[in-house]
Amino acid sequence: MSFTNSQVDIGQLPAAEAIDWQLMDPRYPRLVVFQVLSIMAPIYLLPSLVLLIAIKGWGPALLVAGLVAGIGTAVTTVVVAIARAMAKAHRIALREHDFALRKGLIWQRSIFVLLSRVQHVEISQGIIERRMKMATLKLFTAGGAQADLKIPGLDRADAMSLRRKVLKASDLVDLGEADAG
Repeated sequence: MSFTNSQVDIGQLPAAEAIDWQLMDPRYPRLVVFQVLSIMAPIYLLPSLVLLIAIKGWGPALLVAGLVAGIGTAVTTVVVAIARAMAKAHRIALREHDFALRKGLIWQRSIFVLLSRVQHVEISQGIIERRMKMATLKLFTAGGAQADLKIPGLDRADAMSLRRKVLKASDLVDLGEADAG
């Protein structure tokens, strides 16, 4: 058996623009806002409280605590706005042979995973996702412990449905067996 590696005409490849990108769940930007706020709010609220307690005299303590809280609120507002816009820019596409995620505002990144290479599919939910009945679908291929593709912000039922489709397309399990996990 001899090895061949034929040249491929780049002009004959399908155009990436031809992909029918689907919007994420409309609740996804709200999920991202809650996640950012759960991290950012304590970062500026705790120092404000500590300053109020530590500094003697309400005048200076109130001024400094208010300044810290004001700056924290301004920074958090900008971070939330950027995170929300980035969440709105996420798109997904499930095609016959691959699953794709496109993300990014200024620098767009498209990630493609061939379904024939998928070895494991996982659904995860953080505290906020669970409360909002949302989930993250993770696709794993050979050679790594990290997910090769993470699709956040999916409705829980949609994530289960996509998991079944990916498993079926990957020939990993029968459609009926996918609900067992």
